[in-house]
Formats: sequence, structure tokens, C-alpha cells
Amino acid sequence: MYITSPDNPKIKEYIKLRDNKNFRHEKSQFVIEGFRNVNDAIKNSVKLAQIFVTEKFSENFSEADIITEKLSVKMSDTKSPQGVFAVAEMLTQKPVGGKIFVLWNLQDPGNLGTIIRSADAFGIRDLFSVNSVDRYSPKVVRAAMGSLFRVNITEFDTENVFEALSDYETYAAVLSGYDFTLGQVPFAEKSAIFIGNEGSGLPEEISKRCDCRFTIPMKGNAESLNAAVAASIIMHYTNLN
Repeated sequence: MYITSPDNPKIKEYIKLRDNKNFRHEKSQFVIEGFRNVNDAIKNSVKLAQIFVTEKFSENFSEADIITEKLSVKMSDTKSPQGVFAVAEMLTQKPVGGKIFVLWNLQDPGNLGTIIRSADAFGIRDLFSVNSVDRYSPKVVRAAMGSLFRVNITEFDTENVFEALSDYETYAAVLSGYDFTLGQVPFAEKSAIFIGNEGSGLPEEISKRCDCRFTIPMKGNAESLNAAVAASIIMHYTNLN
């Protein structure tokens, strides 16, 4: 099908999925943008309900609907659209065990996407998300660069996350009131590492519920690290142990 009108029902639904979290979860679908991300979804057996491409990509995706360049701009969440879009079914990944990173109240989509990508790079298979930004936000999907399809992400609220981690040793990454610095932490085989909010970190009542509190030692003058940077450093360290 060749689509030229922004009033086409498929286009209107795509844009609503892009912009509306509640609609995404009501439909159990999310959007993927970009040639590489859509290809990664296909390679990882993500079920795609719809693909849209501009004419120059029509040979790469034989089942896709063709859209105009003007529609590509309207559908895109970026300033320079590539002209490849997909509607995907939400993922049905399940936790697989090993070390878990618990992301507490993260609100920046770029941070969450970067953490997902780092987890994929460092062999962390499970992320627990507590009251954080929607993992299916277009900005998260884009920042994760395909890693979203390979890392298990499970959403929890405050109480049921601790219930789920009842047989794990829990570790809180903090700036003060810590027991160890990162290089001294005796991470257990079944470790759950808590990473706090970008602005305020972990609430004190949460860090105190953890078995161990640790900090990343810093020699410079910065008071703290970006949440995604801190998580990536800790992931690299746990990958070596």
C-alpha cells in the first residue's frame, strides 16, 4: 500500500502509539524507528504488526507500506528521520537469573535506554524497573539501540520488588553513608544492585533496607555521576567478578 495522507488510520494510530503511554499499554504495542532498530527487532524475533518505509527502503522490507517523505517527517520522533518505522507487539521476556540491576524512579528516557544498552554489553540479563519512565517510550527504544530486545525488564512497585528479591543480596549505590567503595564490595552470585533517581538518588529508607551500601570512588570535583554512567561503571565491575 502506498500511503500519502496523514489522516490514514494506520498513520494516526502509529502517532498515537508514539505519543501516548496509556494507549501503548492498552494496545500492548509500541513503535520502533530507524533502519537498524527495525532490523534488530526482526533479528531478535520481535513480532511486528506493521512496517512503514519511504520508497528508497522498499526493497529492504517487502511487506511494508510505502509512505511519502513528508509523512516520514510527521511520524518521526527525531529531526532527521531515516524513513523506516514499525509497530511492534510488547515483549514477553522473562527474568533469566544472575545479577539484577534495580532502577529506582528513573525519569530520563535517555538514561534508561543507555542503561539497557550497557546491560546488554556487560552481560546483565535482567533489569527491574520501579516507578521509572516507560521502557517503550520512543526515546528509550532509540537510546537502547536494539538492546531492548535482548535484556529482560520487569516492572515492580516498591514492596513487591523486595518480595521478588527475597533470596538475593541487595546493594544500594549511594553518595554517603556507605559501607564500602565499589572495589571493596563483596558482590554475591545472586546480587541485586539498586540505582537511584537522576536528581535525588535512592531514598534513604530504601538504601537502608538493602544489605549493603556502597559508593563509586571519585578523585575529581564532580559531586555525583549521571545515573546511566554510574550504572555502566558498576555493570563493568560486576562483569569482571
